[in-house]
Amino acid sequence: MPVRTPPSPLDAALKLLAGRDYSRSEMLAKLRSRGYDENAISAALDTLEKYNYVKATGTDRAQLAAMAGEYLRKRKGDPASPSAFRALEGFLLRKGFDENLVREYLERLTESLEGHRPR
Repeated sequence: MPVRTPPSPLDAALKLLAGRDYSRSEMLAKLRSRGYDENAISAALDTLEKYNYVKATGTDRAQLAAMAGEYLRKRKGDPASPSAFRALEGFLLRKGFDENLVREYLERLTESLEGHRPR
């Protein structure tokens, strides 16, 4: 019986991406949890980023705003509720955005929404 070799980190990542989008930090965590070598993971992530299959998040304000908007459009219920903001914060942090950037974005969003509420 032939011996199966485990998939490379790149193959594993591509299989994961068939199901949904991942940020670079999310994919890094997934591949680490599967026990792949750090150098092999790094090479796979560089290849995926080169072809725009994953994106580094970190401090990209425009990407944060785009992902937050998409998240809030898909979310059921009041997007301005405290629970929606907590959920959005967790979502953005899991995507790999800088914690200070996320908090700053949420503060600006709160101020913007308060200016549009009926009195």
